[in-house]
Amino acid sequence: MVIVGSVIGLENSQAFGCVIGLEMLSIGNLIFLIISSILLYKAIKTNDPKIVIKLVAFETIIWIAKYLFYKGGYVTGFGGTANPINVIYDFVAIGIRIWVLILLLSKSKYSLIGAIISSLLLVILKINVFAFPWFTKTMWELEDKRTEKQKTEIVGNYSGTILQLSNNQVRQIELRIDTAKLTFINDQPFNFKKEYHFGLDYPNIGGIATDQGLEYDVSIEKMNKDSLIIYFEDMLEKKYKLKLKTER
Repeated sequence: MVIVGSVIGLENSQAFGCVIGLEMLSIGNLIFLIISSILLYKAIKTNDPKIVIKLVAFETIIWIAKYLFYKGGYVTGFGGTANPINVIYDFVAIGIRIWVLILLLSKSKYSLIGAIISSLLLVILKINVFAFPWFTKTMWELEDKRTEKQKTEIVGNYSGTILQLSNNQVRQIELRIDTAKLTFINDQPFNFKKEYHFGLDYPNIGGIATDQGLEYDVSIEKMNKDSLIIYFEDMLEKKYKLKLKTER
């Protein structure tokens, strides 16, 4: 179940809103897959019942912690609701682990009922308290701090070239960037407007816009204290490359 769930993206789903990530390719997914696989494989191979219980219990604790604090899939779609497929998968995954643990510890005839109730309570807890994963929230907060820092660092006057990628035309440019605007100081190249609203939504990613709406997405390829390489993109296709020197 761990292996199949990882391959199809349910084991460590990071789905949020209408976005579905490539969970199988993420570092977090691979780490959790390796941990669970090693612990469960060792539990299957050992003949010592005490070690089996410890290994299964340890894997279960890690899985539940991951489930509550890391796993997504519970704030999806326009309504921000739990994805039913994720909920069913997780309910079964938790239930199996707890059922096995109870059988290993006591062989109680009520083990299945206990597992179902425990799994149900954990799913309810996830939906009502941990729907928005702590890990995701923390990473977003770190990205926000990096973005705010970059907004300050990018402020300055620049000179350099702008390359129109479709036909290799190059123009000399001078421009100014502050925390809210991008302004062409010299003649606007390739019929650009003189001034744009400018903002970074995430580190290295933003956009320039007029009062009428978005003109180009912006992606920063390289940025240091004396130079800047930045792309203007249209529908995810790079249109212009700006290679600039700072004058700060």
